[in-house]
Amino acid sequence: MYLKAYPWIMRQFWDRVRDGMSAGEAGLAVGVSVRSGRRWFADAGGVRPKFLDEGPRKRPRLTLGERVVIDVGV
Repeated sequence: MYLKAYPWIMRQFWDRVRDGMSAGEAGLAVGVSVRSGRRWFADAGGVRPKFLDEGPRKRPRLTLGERVVIDVGV
């Protein structure tokens, strides 16, 4: 078992991956080993996780009525 990084470090890691760095390079850039960077990437399935402090959604979820209208195709 290994320790989880602080959320701000993970956010920096994923920002670097988004900018084109490999997982290993991004790990080194934020101060962890290549192996840790690759592990974080693999553990997340290659998909950036949602961080709790990122705030609310920009638009509200669809209501049941809106979903029915979409389903009917009107």
